Amino acid sequence: MRPSELQCAFGKAIEEDVSARFNQRNFGVKLLKHHEESINIAIEHYKENEDVSTLFLIGSVATGENRDNSDLDFVAIVPHEIYLEKKRHHTDCESVFGKCTYEGGYFDTHFMSIEALREIEASGSEPSRNMFNKAVCLFSDDKEVESLVQAIPSFNNLDVNALQFRQYCTMQQGYRYYLNVTKPEGFARYHYVDLFVNSVYRLILLENRVLFPSMRKLELYVRSNCANKPEGIVELCEKLLLEQNFSNVLELCNQIISLYENWTTFKLPAESEFQLVANNFYDPMEAL
Repeated sequence: MRPSELQCAFGKAIEEDVSARFNQRNFGVKLLKHHEESINIAIEHYKENEDVSTLFLIGSVATGENRDNSDLDFVAIVPHEIYLEKKRHHTDCESVFGKCTYEGGYFDTHFMSIEALREIEASGSEPSRNMFNKAVCLFSDDKEVESLVQAIPSFNNLDVNALQFRQYCTMQQGYRYYLNVTKPEGFARYHYVDLFVNSVYRLILLENRVLFPSMRKLELYVRSNCANKPEGIVELCEKLLLEQNFSNVLELCNQIISLYENWTTFKLPAESEFQLVANNFYDPMEAL
């Protein structure tokens, strides 16, 4: 089978090139020629592996956030026993060099099973779900897997109110205790300011029902994927991250909290509820 002869989710061979398949799934996102050529090579490469039943393109090339030299991210579906064996030996991820047609390119592939996908769909973290945002099925011989993957990057199984409650308490705790009481200096101050800003951004994502991608992409997603946000809040957060004067840091935090509270549709917790959470420390990295 030629690389351009993809298989649909029902196992029937269909004649279409990668670009057509890609544009069908992610309308308006165009593949660069060298990425398309390299994806065709990846299709051929993974079809030679008898254990791989399905291959998805994920990551920045799938979402249109790529650079010219971005690597290609894939999810390859294998039988569950093979996936578990790979997990045991820490070989469930692989990087394949020397296949891409452009300098610096390589395949970055996660091996998973359908059972693992079902687990992510039922209870996966936001970054795990977001991993499948705009995923493109390149070939498959399974009837279920493509629809399952399309359902993963959603809020259907997330308790948004609980997440908002915890992030709001984390934001307030960062301001009231870690900044206002401990009065940190140097790196510690920047660290707690950064956690405060991350909590604000997480709250904006939740209000817009946008999955948290990663810390690295957090501000980008607030800017580009959240049309609904308090006017000027990103600019205030940027100013806060650069502020050196401690009194100004506290004042900017106050402004940001007020801006959020006057904007959100989320029912703000009572003081007693906040104190209950604050007294039982919540690590904001826990849900990443």
